[in-house]
Amino acid sequence: LPTSSGKTLLAEFRIAAELERREGSRAIYVAPYRLLARQVEKGLREGLGRLGYRVADIGTDFDLSIDDIANEERVPDVVIVTPERLDALVRVADSQEPEATQVTEFLNRVSIVVFDEIHLVGRPSRGMKLELLLTRLRLRFPSWQVLGLSGVIGNTPSLAAWLGPKPAIYGGRRPTGAVEMRWRTDGAIEQKVGSRSVRVKNVPRHSIATDDAVRLILRLARDLQPALVVENTKPSAEGIARKIVAADPEACLRWRATLTPARLRRVNEAAEEARDTLGAYHDLPDLIQAGMSYHHAGLPANLLRTIEELVEARLLRALCATT
Repeated sequence: LPTSSGKTLLAEFRIAAELERREGSRAIYVAPYRLLARQVEKGLREGLGRLGYRVADIGTDFDLSIDDIANEERVPDVVIVTPERLDALVRVADSQEPEATQVTEFLNRVSIVVFDEIHLVGRPSRGMKLELLLTRLRLRFPSWQVLGLSGVIGNTPSLAAWLGPKPAIYGGRRPTGAVEMRWRTDGAIEQKVGSRSVRVKNVPRHSIATDDAVRLILRLARDLQPALVVENTKPSAEGIARKIVAADPEACLRWRATLTPARLRRVNEAAEEARDTLGAYHDLPDLIQAGMSYHHAGLPANLLRTIEELVEARLLRALCATT
C-alpha cells in the first residue's frame, strides 16, 4: 500500500486481534532501522497501550542481553526489534548459552511477527541477510504468522505466497493529497499531473545543487514550514542546515519574531537541552534557535526525540535529515 495509507494501522489491528484471541501470546515488530524502531514504539504504545498491552523496544544491535524478556512479570506483549536483534535472539535460543531456555520460552509464545519495509529483501546490501533470517524463522517457528509491510514493492503476490498461505492486500491509491514538483537542471519547474509532467515556471539553476536547495528553502512560504531536506550522509545533512542559516541570518530573526512567547520558550529550551547534551561549543543549539536542525542516527536519543517534537509542533523552519 502507498505511503500514508494505513499500513502500520493495519499491523496494529492485526497484532491486537492476535493477542486478544490467543491469551498469553506475544508479537514481534521488526523495524529495519533504529530510528524507525523508536517511531514505531511510540505509535504502538499510543494505540495498543490503551488496550492494556505492554510495548517495548528491546534493542537494536547484536545485543545478547535478555533482561527485557526474562522477567515474566514485566515481559512486553509486543516487542520491537531490528533484524539484527531478532537474529541474535534466535541464535541464543539455538545455542547452549544459559539464557537459551528463557529466550526459547519467549519465542515459543510469539504468534505473529510484522516485518516493516519488507521490500528490503530485494535490496543488494541487506536483502540477502533479511531473506535468510525470514527463511530461518519460517523453518524454526512454522506456527508464526508473518505480516510484511511495504509501500514500494512490485512483486507483492509472489512475496506473499512465499511468506504464507494468506492472500496479499495491496493497492495503488494514496488517500492523502500531494503535489509533486521537479526542478530540472535547465531551470524548468515541472508539476506531475497524472502520468504527465507540466512545466509551470522557470527558475535558473546554479552550478552547486546544494546552493539551489538552500535558496528554495528560504523562498518557501511560512505555512509550508517545516520543510524536510533529505540527504545521503550525516555530514551532508549537517552541512546544508548550516548553509541555510548562513545564507540569510536575518531570516532567523524574522522567524523568531513570529513566535508567541510560549513557543519561543519551547525552542530555547530545546536549544538548551542540546547545549547540555553536546557541549557549549556545538553548533546544534544555535541552529535550533535559528529554526533549523539536522536529524540522523549520530545524535543522542533524547535530542532525536526533542527534534521530532519540534517538527510536530511546527517549531522549525526546516529539518535536514538522512534517509
